[in-house]
Amino acid sequence: MQCWTRRPPLVHWKRRAFSDSGRRYRNGQTHVAPSKALCSVRYIAHSSRHGSFQTVPTLASWDRDTFQQRAFNPKLPALLPQDESKQPPASQSWLETDHKRPSLRTLNFDYLTKYGDTSVPLELTQTESSGRQTFERFHAPLKLFLEWMQQNQATTTANPSTPSPSPRLYLAQCQISDLPQPLQADLPTPEVVLKAGKGDIYDANIWIGLPPTDTPLHRDPNPNFFLQLAGTKTVRLFPPEVGSEIFGSVQAKLGRNRSAVFRSEEMMQGEEREMLANQVWGDGDSSQLAPGLQVGGYEATVEQGKALFIPLGWWHSIRSAGTGTTASVNWWFR
Repeated sequence: MQCWTRRPPLVHWKRRAFSDSGRRYRNGQTHVAPSKALCSVRYIAHSSRHGSFQTVPTLASWDRDTFQQRAFNPKLPALLPQDESKQPPASQSWLETDHKRPSLRTLNFDYLTKYGDTSVPLELTQTESSGRQTFERFHAPLKLFLEWMQQNQATTTANPSTPSPSPRLYLAQCQISDLPQPLQADLPTPEVVLKAGKGDIYDANIWIGLPPTDTPLHRDPNPNFFLQLAGTKTVRLFPPEVGSEIFGSVQAKLGRNRSAVFRSEEMMQGEEREMLANQVWGDGDSSQLAPGLQVGGYEATVEQGKALFIPLGWWHSIRSAGTGTTASVNWWFR
């Protein structure tokens, strides 16, 4: 394909990345005990095939006291509204308005290319002629990802019906602390994250790609504050005991018994990925799962400028929606 005329460098960087154990992708552990407070919350039963999820409530503002009382302390998911004053500098320096479609944002390649030699984690997804999808992680220079985005962004934005490119790249879970200082300064930690709890920040990451992107059902090791810089993502959430039942049933069906390590390679491809998608999103025949898994959950549409709070232990699956560039940043904290 024309967009992959630079494929030899990609292979070169894949080999170099996987041989460097010190720069491998960092995964979080997810051994989190359910909260008793969460177990008392009632949810409306739904069938994931029909999408009858409850809507995550939106707080009136980014006020710290409101956030603590309505979300952080009771450990309940919540959306924070669009507020221009709360957006990080990256929302302007990393992104710019698409002149042909003002409702969309595109990457500011002139700005980001200055840091093109920075090593970043990338995810490569390819669809074989048989329909089988393969998934790999590797580190490569940021400029490789920017070139891929520049080659594919215009086509997919101008014509939403165009099939998604294959191979596909996704800059996923790139630690802010690994970026050059000017890029780190573009992504300061929000005040509500610093002051709602103890102020401990365990990790902060950026995520950039073109739809469709997704993360299968999992849970994080800490509370998660997820801010959308560009595009839209849909998030479906389940309380700890419900998510554990769904994930455990899939594991039992596959004859496995492992924890939901965040974005593990097993989770991102193959039968497990398909079965989790069937249950959470209703993409296929869910009859392959154990009965009784049509259970209660929440759904949030996280548009540009909005933020989602995902409490400790809550299971969630994330998908990009629409067209154009999607860019997100998250902070794990307590």
